[in-house]
Amino acid sequence: MKNRSLAATLVLTAALFAGCDDAPSTNSNTGTPLPSAGATEAAALPSNLRLTSAPAGATDITAAKASVKDGDRVVIRGVVAGRVDPIAENRAIVTLLDAGIATCDKNPSDGCRTPWDACCEPADVLSKNSVTVQVVDADGRPLKASLAAIDGVKPLAKLVVSGVADVSSDGVVLVNADGLFVE
Repeated sequence: MKNRSLAATLVLTAALFAGCDDAPSTNSNTGTPLPSAGATEAAALPSNLRLTSAPAGATDITAAKASVKDGDRVVIRGVVAGRVDPIAENRAIVTLLDAGIATCDKNPSDGCRTPWDACCEPADVLSKNSVTVQVVDADGRPLKASLAAIDGVKPLAKLVVSGVADVSSDGVVLVNADGLFVE
């Protein structure tokens, strides 16, 4: 009987500690709120990345891809779409799709739960009409922060991005962004 009582006490004590929040929401010394994960991610992004107005001369993605060369400065306009998860969770990477390509939300009879993936379009159409946008560090690696930390960056959002094109030998286009405007 004593063993059962001791076991029950241990289980209840463990349950109490397991129910506690692992991360405190305030600084125990000052009582001030601690930054949330989203605030930390936003702080990890360059402060001048989010633009207050759209850069001039934006080109749709399909047109830009037809003529862009490695190292060119570009200003592109597109929709956060083309994949089930177009915004990377822990890296500053987003997929943009040309606004002329139909996402599933534009088809009234389509009940797709992720209309931004444009699953109604063939894979080769998505590939030809999309780009990967990334924000990189000094070594050229994507920052360890999600672009979703920027207010308004979400699936189906329209973005204007300025940056430098990184075109591979097989024609894959990345844009190393230095400016982002949410329309």
